[in-house]
Amino acid sequence: MSLFEIAGWIGVALLIIAYFLLSTERVKNSYLFQWLNIVGAFGLLLAALEKDNYPTVGLEIVWMLIGAYAIFKLFRQNRKDGPA
Repeated sequence: MSLFEIAGWIGVALLIIAYFLLSTERVKNSYLFQWLNIVGAFGLLLAALEKDNYPTVGLEIVWMLIGAYAIFKLFRQNRKDGPA
């Protein structure tokens, strides 16, 4: 098993964990949820690149961009609300 394949399996695990946590309402839209998605997508991106699976590469790039945008929004919201 190559390092790329291991990264892919870790990515799968992280995405499943994120989905499970959201579906069971253990997390909402949070930094944890978004980072699990970004890191998970990156693992799958590496595995897809090794196999020249470009549709999946595209999907994972978009997945990471959405996660990054969500983190940016969370950061802005937290700065706006600030500590009282």
